[in-house]
Amino acid sequence: MKPAQPRFQKTRAYTPESVAKRQEVIDVAIRYSSSLENFDLERYVTCFTDNPQFLIRDPEENDWRNYASPEVANTPGASLAVGVAQARFTLGRIDSIHWILSNFEVDIDGDKAWMRCNFTCTHRMDDHPSGAFCVLGGYYEDDLVRVDGEWRIAIRRTDIRWRTGDIAIVRGGGNRYSEEIMTTTEIQ
Repeated sequence: MKPAQPRFQKTRAYTPESVAKRQEVIDVAIRYSSSLENFDLERYVTCFTDNPQFLIRDPEENDWRNYASPEVANTPGASLAVGVAQARFTLGRIDSIHWILSNFEVDIDGDKAWMRCNFTCTHRMDDHPSGAFCVLGGYYEDDLVRVDGEWRIAIRRTDIRWRTGDIAIVRGGGNRYSEEIMTTTEIQ
């Protein structure tokens, strides 16, 4: 799957109402990153629908893949459990994490929205033997839906374009996410 091209083909006229709606969508990305920066998984869950898809592309791989195994990705509610398990695994290993989000593009059509933004994320681990940090850079591309008046991410595409430092800080040693995480079916 190729990254989507920006959906903005022409200049738009913004109104105070359209700017407010756009900010509501952007606030989901900010809530996502700040909840993880504050190790707050309860708040993290509020960013997503009940059965989101988490797709990722790593610089070493040219294909998109789901965080979850195929069986789990098709089990209602289980994909969110995988996202929470991955967040819990990563947050349990690091001492701090910090995001910088920028260059937001937003397109809203009724109760559906699309958002793309750049990210730089630093993971810090004070006592890791091979280095104290891993920095990832890339973009998020999200499909969102409005659920009970709140925007939620239905599909999160994470395209990691570059990294520096030790990826084991994020992943726990290997180059792939843990099979145990990929097959999680319940939020714990």
